[in-house]
Amino acid sequence: MGAVKELPLVSVVTPTRNRPDMLREAYASLQAQTVQDFEFVISVNGRDAKSLPEARKIGDTDQRAKVLYDPHSNLSEAWNAGFKASEADVLHFFADDDLLEPRFLELGVRAFADRPELDLVGTDYVAFTGDGKAVPMPCMLTNPGAAAAGNGAPALGAFNLNVSLFRRNLLRVMGVGPGPFDPSFRTRADEDLFVRLSRSKARALHICAPLVRYRVHPGQATQGNDARHFFEHMRVANSAWRPSLRDAMAQTLWALNRRMGFFGTRVMRQMGRETAYRLSAIELLRYPELRT
Repeated sequence: MGAVKELPLVSVVTPTRNRPDMLREAYASLQAQTVQDFEFVISVNGRDAKSLPEARKIGDTDQRAKVLYDPHSNLSEAWNAGFKASEADVLHFFADDDLLEPRFLELGVRAFADRPELDLVGTDYVAFTGDGKAVPMPCMLTNPGAAAAGNGAPALGAFNLNVSLFRRNLLRVMGVGPGPFDPSFRTRADEDLFVRLSRSKARALHICAPLVRYRVHPGQATQGNDARHFFEHMRVANSAWRPSLRDAMAQTLWALNRRMGFFGTRVMRQMGRETAYRLSAIELLRYPELRT
């Protein structure tokens, strides 16, 4: 009989398309983890994907890496393909433009080992830009709607995909056809997943420590097509609650304002007036001139 294959401790799944330099930096932060018993599943999507040569280079030099390529898949389908190809009991979906602090995997795996009933472990993060500016974000347990996370529920607002580790069985239960992510969403399948998780009986733990570095840059998936981003966000919102006509109109005005580089906010300020909408810390990283 052949030897039984030993599974990795963690599967790290990274979709990528046109960011080879950022993929290289993300991989470097993965190599710096205090836990090295992982597999790295790189799921390349899209035609003429510029990240493909870098992904194959990683695959050729690191036996822990698997490289997938589908020129016709979108982001959600790339996530699902990576999930299907992964093998570990614990998974992390790692964006190619983010960075991990060295103990991210260690503390997440330790939490699962100490508390076998857990299905999901999340952490906090720091937002940063290419010029070195960084903003430590408040503990996500302070976000509106996150209170239930204190009772061990995967509450909305307390967890994001890029800062979470999952049990495989939880993702199997949350499957929508080919995997845990609904492929009809091109940019907001992660929000949809957490809406569905918030209705589940999953057990979750949030670690109030910034263990992920979230990069703010113009090439982010949510920045490339603001119309799609907005309508998918509204579709998720409608599945979570029924916004009033007033709320829907406010969301629409916010999207238009954001799409125009907060032109409306700038005009209002020149008139000596403030808008009801307050820019988030991440938006202020993108538009530092609006800090005043």
